[in-house]
Amino acid sequence: IEASAMGCPVIAFNHGGAAESILPGVTGWLAEPVSATSLAECLKEAITMKPRARMTLSKKAREFVGKNFNSTKMCDETIGIYEKLMARRRRA
Repeated sequence: IEASAMGCPVIAFNHGGAAESILPGVTGWLAEPVSATSLAECLKEAITMKPRARMTLSKKAREFVGKNFNSTKMCDETIGIYEKLMARRRRA
């Protein structure tokens, strides 16, 4: 998330948090887990990308992170989780 926020295209394995924070081909690349071939394909695509396309991807990555992982949204989601847990506790 931090790299995307700084406009750095990200290549990661499609596992865990990366799957939620990268839109393949839009904000970065997701390689199939434990596949060197898939990772190499992503690297090749990133390296051979034209500068204008790379700039567009960088801009979209920054926008995506700013919209989906900002402190207000993250705090609201965390508070929502706590509220659900407290509501369950009250019903029990």
